Amino acid sequence: MDINLKHVIKNLLRKEEPNQIVQDFKRFINYNSNQIKFNWHPLGFVHSKICSIPKIGDLRLHIWLGENRKTQLPYMPIHDHVFNVNSFILTGNVTNKVYEIGNATEDLYRKYEATYINGDSILYPTKELLNCNLKNSTIHSKGTFYTVPKGVFHESMVDEGEFASTLVIATDKDETIKPYILGPVKSEKFFYRRDTCSEPIIKMLNKKI
Repeated sequence: MDINLKHVIKNLLRKEEPNQIVQDFKRFINYNSNQIKFNWHPLGFVHSKICSIPKIGDLRLHIWLGENRKTQLPYMPIHDHVFNVNSFILTGNVTNKVYEIGNATEDLYRKYEATYINGDSILYPTKELLNCNLKNSTIHSKGTFYTVPKGVFHESMVDEGEFASTLVIATDKDETIKPYILGPVKSEKFFYRRDTCSEPIIKMLNKKI
C-alpha cells in the first residue's frame, strides 16, 4: 500500500492530525490519479472506493461538485448504513442530519430495502410505513471528524453551488442486515444507476485542498 495512504488511514482511524491527513492524501491522489475512478451516486455526489483495509473496512472518497450534480429521482436522501460511517471533511462544509424513526401517524414514508447489483442499486418497498423527526443537524467544516453509527437514519447535505469532499472509512460492517432508505409511500420498485463520472475530479479537488 502507498506510504502516504497508510499515514492517512492511521490518522483517520485515530481521528487526529487533520492537516497531515490532507497533505498525505493530496500526495497520494497526485501520485495515483490515473488509478482513481469515480462514479455518480444517486444522491448527486461522486464517489470512489480508494482501497479496502484488511479487518477494518473500505476507504471511500465522496465529492459534491459546486456546478454539476446528477441527482436521480425520486430523491430519497434519508437512509441508514450496515456499517459505521467515520467521516473526515477534506474540503468545504457538510451538514449531517440525524433522524428519529417512529410508527406512521403523519408525514409518512415507506421503508425501502436496498440491494446492489454490479454497482447499481435496486430499492424494494417493504410493508413498513414510518415517520421521522429531525433529532439534530450539525455543520461539519474542513478538518473535522464525525461518525454515524450503523442503523441510524441520516442524510448528508452540501449547499447547492458549494464544493465539498469527505474521506469515509466504513467499519464494523454487518453482513447479516440490509441498508434501508425512506421514500415515497406509493409501493413500487426503484432502480438507480451509478454511471462513470468523466469530470476531471482530481484536478478539481487539487484546486480546493
